Parts: sequence; C-alpha cells; structure tokens
Amino acid sequence: MQANYRRYDIYALMHKGLRAYLSHVLLEVGRTDWRDIANRSASLMAVRELLGVCSAHLEQENALIHTAMESRQPGSTRQAQVNFAAHMHAIEQLYDVATTVESANNYNLESAGEWLYRELAMFVADNFEHMAIEESVNNRVLWETHSDAEIVALEREVMAAVPADRMLPLLRWTVPNLAPDERALMLGEMLRHGAPAEVFDGVLAMLRALLPPKDWGRLTVALSNN
Repeated sequence: MQANYRRYDIYALMHKGLRAYLSHVLLEVGRTDWRDIANRSASLMAVRELLGVCSAHLEQENALIHTAMESRQPGSTRQAQVNFAAHMHAIEQLYDVATTVESANNYNLESAGEWLYRELAMFVADNFEHMAIEESVNNRVLWETHSDAEIVALEREVMAAVPADRMLPLLRWTVPNLAPDERALMLGEMLRHGAPAEVFDGVLAMLRALLPPKDWGRLTVALSNN
C-alpha cells in the first residue's frame, strides 16, 4: 500500500515557534506585578522583543513568500496584503501601549498593565487565526504553483533574511518546541547550509539547557549522522 505523500509545509516549523513565543509572553505579562520595577521592566522588554520578531517575520513573509505566490498566481495575495498592513498597524499600537505603561504613574500602573495584557491577548488571538489561514490558503497556492524543492529554497531565503538580533529569540522558541525529527531537520539544515560556527554552537548550548536529556540525546545522535 502506497504511503500518503505530504507536500512540504513552509510554515510548519516556524509557526510552532511563534505560537510558543506568543503564548509565553502573554502568560508573562498576565502574571506581572506592575508595581515591581524590575518585573515591569522585564515584561515590557519581553513585549517589545516579541513585537520586533513579529514585525521582522511579517516583513520577510511579505517580501519573499507573498512575492513568490503573486509571481505565479497574480491576485492570490490580495487578502494577505490587507492582513499584513493590519498586523503591522497592530504592532505599532502595542508599542504605544507598552510606552503608556512605562510612563504610567503609580495610581494608573495596574490599569495600564491590564490594558496591555488585554491588547496583547487580542494580538495573540489574531496571530493564531492569521497563521491558520496561511497554513491553509497560502499553502494551497504554494503547492499549486511551486515544487517542494522550490518551496524549500524559498524557506531558506526567508531564514537567511532574518536579522541577526531576531534570530536567537526566534530559534529559542522554535527549536525546543518541535518534534524530535523536525528539530533534527532544522539543525541539520543549519549545518548543511553553512551557519556560522559561533551561531550554531550558541544554539546547541541553548538547547542543551532547555531540552530534556532524552531529547538532547536524540538530537546529538541525529546531528552526528549529518
């Protein structure tokens, strides 16, 4: 009996990381003691770092994935362009809310923090819906117009375009939250396509601290066979 053939999903791995990252920051903001200066500063920094990663991710998708779709199926990204603009606007609004929290006086701190939490929750929910649409609608266009080899090459372009200061937080939330085979695939790709040694070693050191011993063992065996 022939096994079902699965097309390559350009969104699968990165979206696992983004979902984990968005959820983590939302939980951190929800448990913040806004009157504690150190706790408040850490949470606001986490929100801003998340927004920076989301902004870079959206720009790369728009510049590379949407362009590839549009070149082969004109008009296929019309709604994606609308969504892109809306998401970038939402990011700017959240930056503004974070600044409001930072400048709030003691009397308004808790209400400002609660406002940030609720706005962030809506942003997370919207991103989850957005990713589901990409995984269905956008993938369908890519699969109709591109071979798997072309999609893999496109994914490499997207990863190469990630700014250096956004790469580590993205990998921090993506790689530990993948299934073992997916994790080995992503790290193997980094090895085969010449990731700088200091970057690769830094990722491995980070993973060793984050992964359960069993998962770390499976990863080292898989990488030794690359």
